[in-house]
Amino acid sequence: MTAVELSGPAVVAAAAALAAGAAAQGITGFGFSLVAAPVLVLLVGPAHAVRLINVLAVSVNLLLLAHDRGAARYGDALRLLVPAAVVAPLAAYVVHRTDARVLSVVIGVLISLAALAVASGARSSRLRGPVGAAAAGALSAAMNTASGVGGPAIAMYAVNADWPAEAVRPTLQVYFLGLNVLSFVALGPVWPRAAPAVALLAAVAGGLAGGLALVSRLSAGVVQRAVLGLALAGGITAVIRGLVVG
Repeated sequence: MTAVELSGPAVVAAAAALAAGAAAQGITGFGFSLVAAPVLVLLVGPAHAVRLINVLAVSVNLLLLAHDRGAARYGDALRLLVPAAVVAPLAAYVVHRTDARVLSVVIGVLISLAALAVASGARSSRLRGPVGAAAAGALSAAMNTASGVGGPAIAMYAVNADWPAEAVRPTLQVYFLGLNVLSFVALGPVWPRAAPAVALLAAVAGGLAGGLALVSRLSAGVVQRAVLGLALAGGITAVIRGLVVG
């Protein structure tokens, strides 16, 4: 397992981003990677950021699924995971052979486009049914492996497929859990040293608890707009990092 070095200020910044992302996912069912990935890209570089996000996201998926697993639509999650399983290794092959600066730009563009797509609320009848599920699963796997952000494609599918509101969050966690494990296997694991790892996991748990506590008090629309706004800003920052900082 590759060790990721994080300074004290970097741990604080990463913990804040992870807590915000976990809170967003606790409220909306997705948003963890959208919020946290751009910050981690800046702190540890795109290659390590993607793998670290995938590892940490597994804990978010498991905790949320344990909270409300009864409403999950396991069949729908499986239909999305099958194409994702095919695409993830191919995407990993490309990621391992891509320059870090190029990868940072690609990640930033993907995150920005994904945030804009979800924010637009666009719907299409072509994204329903088996064909839509295959397309959404494949696109989500490619984005998750390349950028750690696989949620928007599946969120778009869930909207178009008219999943019941109570089923969206748990079903997304079933899918994300499988997807993150696939990406984890395809890319290989990374992890911080012991003390930073404890701090990051505590931030994830705290953010998730906060999100679940607030979910009944906040408008999901307001929270989703805030998540996507942060993600768009982070995506643009990642593009600038790749073009200017290198």
